Amino acid sequence: MKNLLFIFLGFILSAQLNAQTWMPADTGLQSFLAAGKMEEFNGELYVTSSTPWGDFPYYIGKWNGSSWATIPGELKPTSATSSSNHFVNRVGSYNGYLVAVGRFDSIDNVACHNIALWDGQQWTAVDTTRFVEAYLPGYEGQILDAVEYNGDLYIGGSFMFPFSGLAKWNGISWSEVGATSGLGVLNGQVNQLEVIDGKLYVFGSNLVFPATASNVPSIAIWDGADWESVEACSSMDAMIGEKDSVTYYCYSTDYEELYLQDSASGACTTIIPSYQLSSLIGALAKYENEYYFGGWFDPFTGCSGCHYFAKWNGTSFNQVLPNNTGAVEGLKIYNGDLYASGDGSFTPTLLSNVIYLTSSSSVPLSNFYADRVRNVPGDSVLFEYNGKNAVSYEWSFPGGSPSSSTGSSQRVMYNSPGEYTVKLIVSDGVTYDTLIRPSAVVIVNSMTGFHQLQIQMETSLSPNPANGITKVHCADVITTCEVMTADGRRVLSLKPYSKQFSIDLQGWSKGVYSVMCYSDQSSGVAKLVVD
Repeated sequence: MKNLLFIFLGFILSAQLNAQTWMPADTGLQSFLAAGKMEEFNGELYVTSSTPWGDFPYYIGKWNGSSWATIPGELKPTSATSSSNHFVNRVGSYNGYLVAVGRFDSIDNVACHNIALWDGQQWTAVDTTRFVEAYLPGYEGQILDAVEYNGDLYIGGSFMFPFSGLAKWNGISWSEVGATSGLGVLNGQVNQLEVIDGKLYVFGSNLVFPATASNVPSIAIWDGADWESVEACSSMDAMIGEKDSVTYYCYSTDYEELYLQDSASGACTTIIPSYQLSSLIGALAKYENEYYFGGWFDPFTGCSGCHYFAKWNGTSFNQVLPNNTGAVEGLKIYNGDLYASGDGSFTPTLLSNVIYLTSSSSVPLSNFYADRVRNVPGDSVLFEYNGKNAVSYEWSFPGGSPSSSTGSSQRVMYNSPGEYTVKLIVSDGVTYDTLIRPSAVVIVNSMTGFHQLQIQMETSLSPNPANGITKVHCADVITTCEVMTADGRRVLSLKPYSKQFSIDLQGWSKGVYSVMCYSDQSSGVAKLVVD
């Protein structure tokens, strides 16, 4: 009887250990009608949407691991399309900017054609170039993805003019992507761009090198000087694709197949054979040695319970969410967890647009975000740890003041133009993890296209010195107020949205603090003495 009890308890424990518990990301402002692709930028997870964000006319939101915020960005339709046909497909990064691409003629009342740059305060157009649809003359082409590579901004999409499917911006002008020798210029529909192992991977449909009449059915690789082509399995396209250390895993719209391809030998493994899927796969991710994929498909041969979401462990399929009713549009690993985004109705108990699966690993993970990436000389930048499982922190801020810190957050001042790397080593007392982020801060002299926050705002405190309640008085409506110690540690952060507000100092250590206030147009600082 005892043996049976132990067997039964062991079965329960095993089931609990192998069970995957998906959690809704904090609802907060996160009331998308349809959450789409996800990308990490500046240590935060950005989510796009094909529709406005709940009661807000915005199409982009960001998640720092505990709460959501919106990015102001009301879209206006392109002039040659219907009034409802405007959206953000994806976000990327370039020279300290967040880059939004899709189909729109303006964003937050800034005229821009399917691509715009966000500096943390306002949107800026790249230039006036229109990328025109190939097969529907007069219609705007979509920009489907954007990525920075070797200091240039690359975009891909379903456009034909002035360039076909792929273009790059060098900070001054657009150009096609190719070499004067070898395979030449790449054309075709580019669905996805990824920088992997120092090279730019281009996944697409009907990719071709016209100068050499060479077709590349799914994947082309650019090293900054010349192309390398990857002949895909059975001449299939790659609507979307990913790559781990040894394998491409791609979805073909031509054949509705999901396949793996060895990056060295080219050998192919078909995971889902041709024409077994009822609809598209829209997202792929490899997570803890299993391949996850989501989209708009119904159950298929090998997985009778896989509605819109499935995983493959190398030999068999398994359902991810029993009773799932929501399409999956995005999959992304963020802070060691797997995030899924969709239309907000995954299951009756997961009525959220973004859900996540927590990693089984307990090792520390280094990650951080900065309150502003692009700045001018004399600006201070607040860095905050937002990784997992760490108890100690070792920051390095070369070129900044201070140049190092051991706190979980630190405000740093930069006085000279340039791009600055930040390094963070974290530990749980046993294991260490290191993150080195190049260009974590970009300091620029010119404020063209960049919102000037150096306008000084009158800021005062009363009473001061104080040890109970002190009132903050500002000339403008304050969106963010932070209180810092003399050594740069943040002890309080508020979002008062008022010109006057109070701070309770009871229990604070005696000393000198800096009260830093920010509005949409200005900033101010006042010295606070706690006696």
